[in-house]
Amino acid sequence: MSEPPVECCITFSVPKEPVSAPCGHTFELAALEEWKRKSNLCPMCREELPTKLAINLALRGMIESWYQLQEENNAQKEELARQTAAAVAAAAAATATTAATAGLFSIFQFIRLFCHVQKMPPSDDHDEDDTNMKIVVKDSIPENNKKVLQLIDDKSHVTLDITHYFNVFATSGLLSFYIYFPPFIPLIWKRCRWLLGVLAAPIALSALYPIDDEYQPEWTKSVASWIIRKSAEYFHFRIYFEDYDAVNAHKQAVIAFVPHDIWPLGVNLFCDYLGYFKSLTMRPCLSSAMFSLPVFRHFMAWIGAIAVEKSAIIKIMEKGQTPAICPGGVKEVSYLTTHDAKEIIIHLRSRLGIVKLAAQFGVPIIPAFTFNQRKTLDFWCPQTPWIHQIARKMGFMPLIFFGLFGIPIGPPKPANLSMVVGSPIPVRKMTLEEMEQNIDELKVYNQLLVDAVERIFEENKAMFDMQDNILIIR
Repeated sequence: MSEPPVECCITFSVPKEPVSAPCGHTFELAALEEWKRKSNLCPMCREELPTKLAINLALRGMIESWYQLQEENNAQKEELARQTAAAVAAAAAATATTAATAGLFSIFQFIRLFCHVQKMPPSDDHDEDDTNMKIVVKDSIPENNKKVLQLIDDKSHVTLDITHYFNVFATSGLLSFYIYFPPFIPLIWKRCRWLLGVLAAPIALSALYPIDDEYQPEWTKSVASWIIRKSAEYFHFRIYFEDYDAVNAHKQAVIAFVPHDIWPLGVNLFCDYLGYFKSLTMRPCLSSAMFSLPVFRHFMAWIGAIAVEKSAIIKIMEKGQTPAICPGGVKEVSYLTTHDAKEIIIHLRSRLGIVKLAAQFGVPIIPAFTFNQRKTLDFWCPQTPWIHQIARKMGFMPLIFFGLFGIPIGPPKPANLSMVVGSPIPVRKMTLEEMEQNIDELKVYNQLLVDAVERIFEENKAMFDMQDNILIIR
């Protein structure tokens, strides 16, 4: 019984001393007495109220049982939170011994960047003399089924400099900070207390300052644009469209991008600052856990990201905006295994939520696939049921990954990433009642999405040197 048995018609809260009027409405005794000083009519139906009403003992018993159940639920949540904190603390303790060595090594490598600029090798099909819009024919596809891709942007030729590494450490590296910093707090407290104050100030400010769009200063747009453009260059992103005009013929859609992998890095391309979707106002959707980390939460807000929660997504869609959602989420991360790196497992077949979202607003679903994402991070993931339970509560999978320079829980490594955006899948607009009655039709739309993702991967994997990889859609 998660919902309260009754609410006071005056205070709209659960009454502790409930009284029921002859008209059927229920009130908190104190609130009703205060109301009767002004009027002797029911505030809801305007019927006359008796001079005195007795407490509804049966209803009070139900309310007391509900409060007791709420207390038990809260106790269970607190216990789970304590278990989660213990697990996170254990992970931090396990990595603390490697933090100092990894930190010194990363500093050495970071200094080396000033003396030697790193450059990612350009892809074979890149031509610097081409125009911004390029056409690439996939030779690996049989002649009778040949497809044409439109290359909208190619950053594979960008030479990385110190600004790209600064950006990845200042954004993605914040996660490393929250993991490595706490064990050293006692030492810093003894040796250099002022440093704690310097670090605590922006963290406290970010924790208290709202992330709603209307509260963000104008200069944050310039910061967000710089972050996103540097991130796209860092990963040498190339973005292809199967039908660029068809995608931009719509004013609103739901983007379903896969795979999630450890970090869904493809989400970077769905920011309006890059301008790849001319007719759509994009809102990348990320785990709500990302919005619990001070400073990092504001970076996410500045780039236009929102928490992947139903209420937040509905709110932006009511404004005509387009959410970019990775359907697999935490469940998909739980499929990651270290024994077979060639498998790419996507959790999509039972994810009707994204189809229902498109049907509710009558907008198409646009599939997208990010290639070579696994090359950015190495990882170790414990495969135990209790870890998966904690992951669902936290909103992310607690695993140990190794990023740039081999740093545990470090920023991702640069790699040549490519995204292929598929053709829109039209979805008929339905009411919630119609969705319940036409569940088979929703499953058909979902199967079309699964087929589109599978086709995009199979037709293009050789083009991106992933011909040995196997796609598994669950």
